[in-house]
Amino acid sequence: MIAIFALNAFGVAPIRYTPVTAIGLIVVSVAVQLFAVVCVLQLQAVLRVGVGTRILTGVLMFAPCVNLLVLLSVNARATHVLKRAGLEVGLLGVSPGQLERVFTADLCSACGYRLDGNLSGTCPECGEPSAR
Repeated sequence: MIAIFALNAFGVAPIRYTPVTAIGLIVVSVAVQLFAVVCVLQLQAVLRVGVGTRILTGVLMFAPCVNLLVLLSVNARATHVLKRAGLEVGLLGVSPGQLERVFTADLCSACGYRLDGNLSGTCPECGEPSAR
């Protein structure tokens, strides 16, 4: 997200670049933009966002400054899901120790609810059948 913000700032800065520098900035800008779009779409797929919303998000990611709002929106949703699963989300995400604890625990695949000791075969939080 910081790279996109910086590249957007380069686009509006009144600095004259040599042709080689300008082409290099364009190539880097397009590469960063495509990488960001792919990452956001993959994150939305994991968050089970609808296809129509993903298409709209992908298109909006190419609009300068709007892409930052899209990134913030998707990040807020991912943070909410992680917090609902009982993880502490910091500035740089979730610590590796927490991830290790979660991946070794018996959690519901739909909502992240802990299923330790659950013998019913369904998640009491969301009703999803467990994989056991």
